[in-house]
Amino acid sequence: MREETEAVREARALLDSSPGLQTESVFGQESILTPYRLQLAQAPKKIRKAWYDYALRFCDREEYLTHSEHLMIVSRKK
Repeated sequence: MREETEAVREARALLDSSPGLQTESVFGQESILTPYRLQLAQAPKKIRKAWYDYALRFCDREEYLTHSEHLMIVSRKK
C-alpha cells in the first residue's frame, strides 16, 4: 500500500467525520505539474496545453493526490 501524506490523511478524516455528506469528487488542483509551474509558464502555448491535457488525466486519481499542493473535495448533501 502506498504511503499517504498528512494532508491526504486529514482530508480523509474530514470526509469520514461529516455526516450527511456524500463525496462526489476529490482531485488535486495543481496535479503533477506543481513542481514545473514556472517552466510551464514560459513554454509555448501548444506545449502548455499538451501538459495541461496530460495532467487532467491524472488529477483525480487517488495515487497522484500527493503530488498536488491543494485538494478539492466536492460533496453533495444526502
